[in-house]
Amino acid sequence: MTSAELTRRFEDSFGSKPRIFCAPGRVNLLGEHTDYNDGFVMPCAIGFSTRVAISPAGQKAGGPIGRVFGAV
Repeated sequence: MTSAELTRRFEDSFGSKPRIFCAPGRVNLLGEHTDYNDGFVMPCAIGFSTRVAISPAGQKAGGPIGRVFGAV
């Protein structure tokens, strides 16, 4: 889902313009649970991301709404 589509859906649901935050997905090619034990870790960004739309709660306060995509 693009940021524009997320913004549109948020505005339709809550009636206010949101701030969008995006974080890239990542995998560790080496080093699960070793980075905090002075081991080596090799993280790598992947082509998936998580986007979050938020705004201050107004009259119509809501909770989380999610959309899950199938496996690629």
